[in-house]
Amino acid sequence: MLVLPAAPGMMSGMTDSRHAKLSIESLQPRPQHEVLAEALQRAIALGQLSPGDQLPTERALAELLGLGRMTVGRALRELADLGLVVTRRGRAGGTFVSDQPRRPKTRLQAVRQFGTDVEHNFEFRLSVEPVAAGLAAGRATRAQRRRLAELGRSEPETLAMYRALDSQFHLAVADACGNPLFAEAVREARAQFFAWADTLWMLSGQLTPDTAMFGHQHQGIADAIVDGDAAAAEARMRAHLLASRASYQETLRGDVPTATAAATRKRSTRGTP
Repeated sequence: MLVLPAAPGMMSGMTDSRHAKLSIESLQPRPQHEVLAEALQRAIALGQLSPGDQLPTERALAELLGLGRMTVGRALRELADLGLVVTRRGRAGGTFVSDQPRRPKTRLQAVRQFGTDVEHNFEFRLSVEPVAAGLAAGRATRAQRRRLAELGRSEPETLAMYRALDSQFHLAVADACGNPLFAEAVREARAQFFAWADTLWMLSGQLTPDTAMFGHQHQGIADAIVDGDAAAAEARMRAHLLASRASYQETLRGDVPTATAAATRKRSTRGTP
């Protein structure tokens, strides 16, 4: 953060006080490989690049973006270090979006690094996404309703696919609400969510997501939007986010939900009014 000092030679008082409160973000340029790595990571987080998708070659990416091959290579190595992409050799080789989550941290490390982020992220999403779902019920186009119904029926088989489909569903709801400010807010929250979600899933020991809960929660929201029921769409989105937050909180605490508690959560989020 760059704080602007009072202009030299000016009289003290109102002008100095006003300048003392003025601050702007630093304009220091960032290395190009960091910018590219962040853009690709965001695309993976938002489900724009799905597990198994092949990225363009280093040469193709360099030509497309007007960057040097060394810059592109460095960005891809950063993603590989995070476990987000893998490189395969041979005739059918290349760089692919990984279907394996990043290496886990210990629970203590996760609590220290992500504990506050989890609360902030869900607090924000609970104030935005239920409203977006309610608006989508009244504003979604026919094509958007069809897409939400399709995503609501999806049942991911791996953690990476869960992440991709989850992002695609929540972004589709935000896009269908017809307000670009909501859509951008949800995109930013999803990109931040991705920074810790995989780690916490792995710490829970549940590498294969609970597809029944995933499907029922999303399908209930999609059904309400398709039916044009704004109140149900908003309520079901809120219930879905509350259940998700509880799951991550349990993982951070090291709790293991009982079968009864898990079954109760499933019934409460099947989409019933």
